[in-house]
Order: sequence, then structure tokens, then C-alpha cells
Amino acid sequence: MIIFDDEVSKDRLIAYVFCRGTSGIDIDLRRVDIDQCPLPENSTELNIFAASDKCKNATTKCVPIKGLGFRRGSYRCECQPGYYFPNTSSTIKYFNGTVLEEEYEKKLMNEKTMYDEEGAFECLRCLEGCDTCEDDRPCVVTLNWLMRSAILILQCAIIAMLPIVGLFTWKYSDIKVVRAASPVLLRFIVLGAFLIYCTPFLRELGRRHARSRDCVTGKLKDISRAPIPVHIGSIKGPLQASILSLKPLAEFLNHY
Repeated sequence: MIIFDDEVSKDRLIAYVFCRGTSGIDIDLRRVDIDQCPLPENSTELNIFAASDKCKNATTKCVPIKGLGFRRGSYRCECQPGYYFPNTSSTIKYFNGTVLEEEYEKKLMNEKTMYDEEGAFECLRCLEGCDTCEDDRPCVVTLNWLMRSAILILQCAIIAMLPIVGLFTWKYSDIKVVRAASPVLLRFIVLGAFLIYCTPFLRELGRRHARSRDCVTGKLKDISRAPIPVHIGSIKGPLQASILSLKPLAEFLNHY
């Protein structure tokens, strides 16, 4: 309530006239909201309560809540872009401002509080490559390095054994079993298998060469769709012929 007096005097024939007035204004503060969130950039609005929120701005941002009246904590702390709410199973994805105000008051009173605990009232960072997320699931493909390493070791072992197999077909071409399967076609099989297993390495070499060439010219291009240096079609015909050559060998072995 605001009350003021206004006194007016007038001198008329040694007579004094006094006028006294009183005006009152009632404001229900329970209907006035407090906005404790920071003002937007370049804002000229006058708000003495601005930036008095207790949100941890490193991972959260303040969002005002209308209709709660003249009380602290009329806001919620939502996660910043690139962060997610720790309790992924919760339907409420924000921290209540009232709870933060209570915990901060305990801190000022030197009482036990959760406000300064590590990770309390903070959101968690999304994994790399995620602009927004709801949990810790990756937004991009993750590589299974254990499986990839096992396949790489097996591939290198096969590549190392193929020259030995080719040398065997050349040195022991007079053996009946090898001669029945046609040593030439067997060598085509070994050559085709060697090229197929070397394709990933040749592709990577081609990409590195293209990347280094584009860096020199100052034009780094997208080479994710670069053609494979060794075209599979170039060995498709000999490979099929080599596979067909196994039929006589199978028929020959069926007699023994």
C-alpha cells in the first residue's frame, strides 16, 4: 500500500484554507511474477531480479515459469544444447528452480547441501558428433576395434599364405591332383584372392594419395566416394573361371 498527502494553502482575507488529500494503491504481490533469468543480449528491459538464478550455466540454462507469483525459484534449469538430462528415464527433463534455491540457501547457512556436489544439478555432455541427444547413445557409427583387429589379422594371414600356395602350385604342378585341377587356373584363383584381400589396403592408399594431392592444390575434396583403385570387375571373369576349374578336381577326388 502506498499513501501520500498533498497539502494546499491559500491566503484569502487572512483566512487560510487547507486541502488535505490521501490516496491508496493496493498491489497483490502474489500475482506478480519474478523473472530471475538473465536478460537477453542487447535487452533494455529493467529487471532488478535478472541473473539471480542458481542454474549452473556451464551445462544448463534458466527458463522462467510464469504464474508462480512473487517467490524465488520461479524458473527451471534446462540442459544446454549438446547436453542431456542425467536421469534418462524421467519424464521431467529439467531441474526445479525451487529446489536449487533451497540447496543454495543451505550452502549460505553452512549446512549440508547437494549444490556443490560434483555432477549435482548438471547435465551430461553428449557424445562426439551429437548436436542434441537424449542419452549417452552415439549419434555416429562407432567402430568395434576388437572385431576389426581380428578380421585384419586374419586377412593379413591369408595374404601372407597366398604366395606360398601359388609357389606350391608352380613347384608341384606335376602332382596328379594339382595337374587335374589345372595349375594355371589355380594360380588365377590365388591371384584373384590376393587382389580381393588387398582391396581395402589399395583403397586406403588411393584415398591418402587423393587427400595429399588435394591438400597441395588447396582443394580438399570429399573422397569418401572415390573409386576403388582395383576394380572388382577386372578379376571377376578369371575368378569365375577359376572356380569352375575346381569341378574336375572334385570329380577326380571322388574316385579316391
